[in-house]
Amino acid sequence: MRPIRVNADFEEVLRGGHGKPSMNAAIECLAFWIQHKPVLAHREYPEDYLSYVESHTGHRPVLVQSGDADNWWGELKNIALENQLNSKIWARTWWRQHVAMPGVIAHSAAEVEAIILGGGTWLIKRDHGMSGRGHWRTNEAQWPETKIRLKAWFADGVIVEPYYQRVSDVSALWLPDERRFIYYRNFIDERFQWRGAQIENHGMPSFCEEEERWLKPWFAQLLVLAHEIQQLGYSEVFSVDAFFHQTEGGLVFMPCSEINARRTMGWIAYQLWKKSQPKTGILQMGGEGLRLSPSDAPFVWTWLEKN
Repeated sequence: MRPIRVNADFEEVLRGGHGKPSMNAAIECLAFWIQHKPVLAHREYPEDYLSYVESHTGHRPVLVQSGDADNWWGELKNIALENQLNSKIWARTWWRQHVAMPGVIAHSAAEVEAIILGGGTWLIKRDHGMSGRGHWRTNEAQWPETKIRLKAWFADGVIVEPYYQRVSDVSALWLPDERRFIYYRNFIDERFQWRGAQIENHGMPSFCEEEERWLKPWFAQLLVLAHEIQQLGYSEVFSVDAFFHQTEGGLVFMPCSEINARRTMGWIAYQLWKKSQPKTGILQMGGEGLRLSPSDAPFVWTWLEKN
């Protein structure tokens, strides 16, 4: 059986970097809980941890130290296409062909400056700043420092949008083997870093009436997006991250903050959920629940089921 490599450094390699094995080592333990192929390990695991995983899954992780392996997080088979699909500018351009979306796509500091100096608080998003990275909040007073700090961002392009009061984050996950989307809520911190994913009701969370009003057309638009992405030649897992933000007039929905053309933490949460199919399952960093990572891991992953 060919081993897998949990290439959590997918995004760095996609952009021409050399990757960071430390990132892979922080994530790869999650693969032990949801699949049984050998794993090309980037770190050593104590025997008591491997036995612990076996006691819960029925399968002892098989680790290999070298050799060829299949990428697991993102395939990296068509670099040009995967770069395109993971581009925030491409995603924003696609959605603007279907719905009205705020924000400006800019390619120079001068373009951004004209917006920032108009007043208010703004969020600058790097075109390929993925996984919650590549966001910068700024205003008129902070702009001189921001312009220097973000100098390298402008050539590839950025998105500039108001700094929204986000109240709820939701993702749509395309499952090619099931030919459908599932939906789940994310927990995001103030730096837009992922902290947890909640799977409910077979991938269809309970939405309030105000949320439903926004989401019904979104569900239909996502099917169009999935079809077009497949037509481009991409047939793997991808997700669309979106959020609700609060305004004086009530909730407003942003249908896409980014597309992730790879497996995601939400995908891992769904695989864990399928094991016992509780009413609600939560994959999170820290917190209560079944600990998935070894005690000396840089990140603590836990899985919590609620019935």
